[in-house]
Amino acid sequence: MNSLFNDYDGFVDKFKVKKTTDDCYTPDDVYDKALEFVRKNIDITGLRVARPFFPGGDYESFDYNGSIVIDNPPFSILSKIVRFYSEMNIKFFLFCPHLTSFCLLSIPKVQVVVNHADIIYKNGAKVSTDFVTNIFPGLKVLYRKGIVTNKVNKVARRKINFPVNVFSSARIKRSRDFEIKENECVFVQTIGGTKIFGGGILISDAAAKRVKDAEMKDAEMKDAEINILLTNLEKEIVNFLNKKDKDVRRDVPRGC
Repeated sequence: MNSLFNDYDGFVDKFKVKKTTDDCYTPDDVYDKALEFVRKNIDITGLRVARPFFPGGDYESFDYNGSIVIDNPPFSILSKIVRFYSEMNIKFFLFCPHLTSFCLLSIPKVQVVVNHADIIYKNGAKVSTDFVTNIFPGLKVLYRKGIVTNKVNKVARRKINFPVNVFSSARIKRSRDFEIKENECVFVQTIGGTKIFGGGILISDAAAKRVKDAEMKDAEMKDAEINILLTNLEKEIVNFLNKKDKDVRRDVPRGC
C-alpha cells in the first residue's frame, strides 16, 4: 500500500481547522456578563462600547474616540495590544487566559481581574479566563471569581467510602510498593449492594494492613514538593512594601 495511506487519519487531520486561542469567539451570554460587571463597577455613561477584534479588523486603526474597549482579543498578541492601549490612554477591559494573565502586570497602570473560570468558547475551546484592564486606578489585582462562566454545573455526587477490606484502582494513587497474594483476595463487583466502578477485590485483614501501611501520608508527599525561598533582596522588598502599606493606612483619615 502507498505510504501516503499508512496513516490516513493523520493525513486527513492536516486539513482540519485547528482550535486556537486566537479564534475564541465569545458566546453572547459570556460577553454580556463581562459588560454587566464593568457597568456595575465604573460609570461608563456616555462612552461607546468598542469591539475592535473581529476577522480582518485592525485594532490600531480603529476609532476609539469616546470609547471603552470591552472585547476578547487574540491571545497571541495580547501583550502588544495591552501596551498599545496603555500608551494611547484608551480604557479597556479584555478577556485573557488565566495561566498568563499575571505576566501583564509588568505593564504600568494595568490591573488583572482574576475570574479563573473555564469558559467554553464558540469554537469549542475551553480556556480558564481572567480579565486585564486599566479601569481600576490604584489597584493591581482584583479577585472576583465567577464574573463570567458558561460551564455546565456538575451534578453533585456522593462520595462512597468502602471498607478497608475492599481494594480497587482508586486506592493506588498515593501508595508505596506492596503486594497482595492470590490466596488473600477474591474478585468482586459489588459490596453491600453498591457497584465498584471497574471492579475490585475483597482482601484479608493481613493484606488490608499492608495496603494501609503502604498508603502515603500527607507528610511523606513533601518530598515531591519544591519549596522556593525569598532571597535577602526580595525580603527587603517585602519589608519596604509592609512599611509603605502602614504609611498609607496611617494617612487615611479617621472614620474612613
